[in-house]
Amino acid sequence: MSGMSRRRSIIWPESRRHRSAKESAETSASTLRTTLGLVVGTNVQAFDADLNALAALSGTDTMYYRSAANTWSAVSIGSGLDFTGGTLTASGDGLGDFSTNSSSSVDGEIVLYSGTGGKTGKRATTTGIAKLTNGVLSAAVANSDYLAPSAIGTTVQAFSTNLSTYASIAPSANVQSLMGAADYSAIRTLLGLVIGTNIQAFDADLSIWAGVTPGTGVAAAAANAVNGSGGLITYGGIDTNTKLRAITAGLGAAVIGGTSASPTTTNPLTLTAADCYGFVRFYGATGTINLPPGVEGMNGIIYNTGAFTITIDPSGSEVVERDGTVQSGGVSFTLSSGRGNYVALVFDGTRWVTVGYKGTLAAGS
Repeated sequence: MSGMSRRRSIIWPESRRHRSAKESAETSASTLRTTLGLVVGTNVQAFDADLNALAALSGTDTMYYRSAANTWSAVSIGSGLDFTGGTLTASGDGLGDFSTNSSSSVDGEIVLYSGTGGKTGKRATTTGIAKLTNGVLSAAVANSDYLAPSAIGTTVQAFSTNLSTYASIAPSANVQSLMGAADYSAIRTLLGLVIGTNIQAFDADLSIWAGVTPGTGVAAAAANAVNGSGGLITYGGIDTNTKLRAITAGLGAAVIGGTSASPTTTNPLTLTAADCYGFVRFYGATGTINLPPGVEGMNGIIYNTGAFTITIDPSGSEVVERDGTVQSGGVSFTLSSGRGNYVALVFDGTRWVTVGYKGTLAAGS
């Protein structure tokens, strides 16, 4: 070309990839990302604000936490801890006050959390018995949380060998009833020992006869020996008096003076010692019967057969106990008039004692 520089147009041939991309772009963006190896979630990370915040952080041996939306902050490492090379470890000699505690550890010692040291470990300092309440260990209170020795004899029973023995006994229902009885009267009822109902009340007359052994006589079952001879005791069938009314030597062996139909009438009548062991003297006169000097075991009955007042006179200054009344020495007594009246006598070694009678006994002279 004249007068002008000639331009030359250079047309580069399209590369195969460029041509492919061009063709893909003309197809879709998704296909293009796949073709370029930029698939989100497969080849590249989708955008995230938190990741973007983390990407802006720097530093080593640091832990981070999400302190707010899209915000990450460094974690503060407390005392007693160390974070190096990605490893978190306890620093010092132990936890909490153990790092400054120069005393050596003791086998079996207890480690507690410090309430003022950020939940760090601390050595337990309480001495004595401890209690655990809702996971917290504290000193136990004597006689509230546990029984202290001072409670023995106050709160609890001191050991006793006697109580130990009783503890091994299983009481029967009867024993339990006795132990629960309100008083002695209730105990007697439980035992079937009610006086006057189950057992006989004490009586001086009965006490005399308690030592008498059965003898022989017309009624062997009812006979009692008195000084070796048989004796018969009869009760209130003779009259309405419930005391002992007669004592004999078992009629077959008795020393009998006179009979009811033909009594002795000698006045005064002096009895000998031989007459006075288990005697029955039927007397039919208003007169005096003189007793011999008393010997322990002498006994007998003086029976009034009619309308006679009979005087019984002891020997010398001997004493008569008349129906419980001790007379002066040498004083006689009288048996009132009336058929069937009688008095039973026994010499107890000290005095003549009336142990039964019918009628009236009165002091003589």
